[in-house]
Amino acid sequence: VALAALLLFTFPIFVNIGSHFILKERMGRTQVISLILATMGLMILLWGPLFVHSFKAVIYALSAALAYAVYVLLSGRLQKGVEPLSSSLYVISAAAITLFVWHSPSMTKPFHFSFEDFLIVLGLAVVCTVIPLTLFLSGLQKLSSSKASIVVMIEPVVATIAAWAVLGEKLSAGQSFGAGLVVIALVLNTKKG
Repeated sequence: VALAALLLFTFPIFVNIGSHFILKERMGRTQVISLILATMGLMILLWGPLFVHSFKAVIYALSAALAYAVYVLLSGRLQKGVEPLSSSLYVISAAAITLFVWHSPSMTKPFHFSFEDFLIVLGLAVVCTVIPLTLFLSGLQKLSSSKASIVVMIEPVVATIAAWAVLGEKLSAGQSFGAGLVVIALVLNTKKG
């Protein structure tokens, strides 16, 4: 899981490269330092025994990062005048239809859900999907794609802290240091230059 997360979170690097070389956005020294610090922080935060069982899986993870980078770059350009909640509706609906066609899930399973199951699914849908995506798209209207992609690197930090606080997982000194580097990078990311 750590390797998959590390590979997925290479997407801010792709976004920054795309912003600089394709969209011709200037990357200031502070932004470059911020990206390097955040990447190092994530590597330290997520580092552990990394096993590659399938080279194909590594390619899939990097492809996901590249696809997400393209999505962020396009969203940053094309959705400037679109309400973030409307954008979320389109993105989530398209993803739902795609996943439904790809996986062909059983349509009877939801009828066997308990009330608690429905609350869990609703919570995951709203708290873990609709709200974060809408906030991210809102941020893309105020920040460049490259800066917004660095801000998103806080996600594994929050997940690690939540696992420590809620699930009682251990947080090592190295992980704390890595999380601290990401937070410093985010603060630097707000500066000009």
